[in-house]
Amino acid sequence: MNKKMIKEFDILGQKVRLTSDPETEKTSPDEIVDYVREVASKIKDSAPNLDCGKIFLLTALKIAEERIDISSEYKENIDVLQSSVTDALGFIDQATIQ
Repeated sequence: MNKKMIKEFDILGQKVRLTSDPETEKTSPDEIVDYVREVASKIKDSAPNLDCGKIFLLTALKIAEERIDISSEYKENIDVLQSSVTDALGFIDQATIQ
């Protein structure tokens, strides 16, 4: 059964509708909008003279930067984990041989 929901939100005076499927999505529209509002509010507070379009653009760029940083950190952590596993397996092999 498909339980898609449509919710309407207001972000800096702009209306947006988001469709979600609670059965398949890990992050709710409320969480997403709350985060976007938080980032946009910080930008607006630091540069109150910017129009909404520029605030939205800077918000998108900030969130993209965070996403790319997290992705890079994730890949680095996977590399470190793989290296640690390889080292551990090497130690196990050496201990088994002796």
